[in-house]
Amino acid sequence: MTTATSRRKPPPVPRQVGEVVSTQITDLDLLNWHSAVGKPIASYIDGLSVGSEKLEAALVLVAPDLIDWAADEYARVERSERAALPTEVLNADGCRAFGRATRLGWHGPGLVTASSQSTAIEVLRAVANAVGARYGILVSVWLSESDRDTPGVPATVTVTSVDYDE
Repeated sequence: MTTATSRRKPPPVPRQVGEVVSTQITDLDLLNWHSAVGKPIASYIDGLSVGSEKLEAALVLVAPDLIDWAADEYARVERSERAALPTEVLNADGCRAFGRATRLGWHGPGLVTASSQSTAIEVLRAVANAVGARYGILVSVWLSESDRDTPGVPATVTVTSVDYDE
């Protein structure tokens, strides 16, 4: 029996390997960026229609804009008078971007890089090959150039996948 306060998770949107999905985020900030980026990653993995092998997929997040922005934000907060998080938290927050996928059962290797897109594709292939993962998932995050210094930075998260057995 469903009560008014219970929430049902909607069924995942079915995705095929190779499908590209872009999500616009309008309000990225220091406290929510890892969660905001993690939602499209988890949604994509949840919807992949390739069975349980998707949970072992290699995952690479290429986000040079995001990494630079987050590092600047952490540095700015540390210089202010309010309580701040240490810059070491940048790495921990990067790992948290994969947290939603982990809750779905994903347990493959994950890596965040500030490289070019083409280098990230090669890194993804190498990581998948090294661990014997059939699938690779590439996530790209790009920030809007014009609004980086305002609260609620807009960003685009693009997720795609590849089958290395094809």
